[in-house]
Amino acid sequence: MASISKVFVLVCVAASVQTVAQRAYGISLRGGSDGTAAGVSFGADDSGATSLATNLGRTALEVQRRGEVVASFGNDITKLPATDSSGEVAAGMELSVRGVPQWSLWDLDTFDEPNANLKTLSPWSLNDRGFCGSPGDHFLGGHCRFGATRTQRTYNLPKHTRVRVRSRVHFIDKWEGQSVSLLAHGQPVWSESHNWCPCFLKWMCEKYGVDSCGRDTPDRLSVKAEAIIAHSGATLDLMFNSSLAVGTDPCYKSWGVDDVSIELI
Repeated sequence: MASISKVFVLVCVAASVQTVAQRAYGISLRGGSDGTAAGVSFGADDSGATSLATNLGRTALEVQRRGEVVASFGNDITKLPATDSSGEVAAGMELSVRGVPQWSLWDLDTFDEPNANLKTLSPWSLNDRGFCGSPGDHFLGGHCRFGATRTQRTYNLPKHTRVRVRSRVHFIDKWEGQSVSLLAHGQPVWSESHNWCPCFLKWMCEKYGVDSCGRDTPDRLSVKAEAIIAHSGATLDLMFNSSLAVGTDPCYKSWGVDDVSIELI
């Protein structure tokens, strides 16, 4: 009798704990063992509860509030409610905000590692690389490398409707109004000119300008180059060139390109 009473007391205690938890905290577990979707609900009222459940037919995990899905997490797609981010958000292929597609990074060339990117049909036609200050931070071209030069590359792209190209352009040494341009399929989509010293008193530029590399002349580095192109083709042909006169000595005037990114929608 003593053992039977003990078992009865334990069962009663367990039942009481479950009842108190449901009433005080509104937590309930369901499914999982009988083939139905396993889940947990939070809330005193089932109609207004927030629930967390597996839904292997559509997604791996769903969060519902008042019967509506507010967040879901799966292998192919993740949906989130209004979210504040203080850092970077990375998406595998596509990112949408309130149903509006966002730019998705397809290719990034930092030029720090040779032949590191295999998503292209061909490398840059002129692949010479230099650096300013830090030997570990390379870029395409540079002092005594790119003068009256052009270099191009073909990218192989997935299905898309628009392309955004972004990069940083370096003007090194004594430029006098010449420019560097970005072309897509032979058409200019971005261009920037540079004059090493637009002032009348050249000594002021030499005294207060920043000489980063090359000769003892102020340089202009990391000029933002960006272009958005309506594009849906399977390949994208890009070219960077300069308007420097043929025969210009690249040891007196040179340029470079760094961090070329291709983003798609």
